[in-house]
Amino acid sequence: MYRIGIAALFTVLIAGMASAGTISQITSVTGATTSTLNGIGNHALPYTDSNGVQYSTLNSADAIYGYGLQSLASPSNTISVVLPSAATEVGFDFFYAGAGVTVQSVTLGSDTTTAFTPTITPSGIFLGFADTVSFTNFSLTLTAGGSNIVIISDFKFGTAPSSSVPEPSTFANVAMAAVVGLGTLAARRRRVEIQA
Repeated sequence: MYRIGIAALFTVLIAGMASAGTISQITSVTGATTSTLNGIGNHALPYTDSNGVQYSTLNSADAIYGYGLQSLASPSNTISVVLPSAATEVGFDFFYAGAGVTVQSVTLGSDTTTAFTPTITPSGIFLGFADTVSFTNFSLTLTAGGSNIVIISDFKFGTAPSSSVPEPSTFANVAMAAVVGLGTLAARRRRVEIQA
């Protein structure tokens, strides 16, 4: 009976340690593999580049042209990317022509955030995002106030070195397991002493 209870407790603790990640904005990609979309010619979407990165959007008129992935983001559109291997960081050069463009949401694997509102200018910026857990798919949902064209070039992905310091929740879970385990052992000893 006690063994079943302890096994169930450890199962719950381990499931708690495998929590969702946290997305943050970054200024560069660690150990990046770069897919240069500028100058590769015209390609319909979905398109897989020489690094195995697959690009697609919700708009069937979007394509890759000589200067990068072109997307019509009016009134909204989602650009999706599937990576050839797991990563913790992605980034790209981002430009637009036409009316203002806003990042509505960013999704890395199963984690989504709407917390980032970078100022995107026609002259371009670097947009980079990292997650505390690895992912193989990335999507960017954009909205725009009119007819516009979004261009993504030099898409990068990589994996940041893992931290050897556990999260505070891991310490709490281990401490709880130790307290419950010691309590179970103490209760078992009391029963043995009473029966003897």
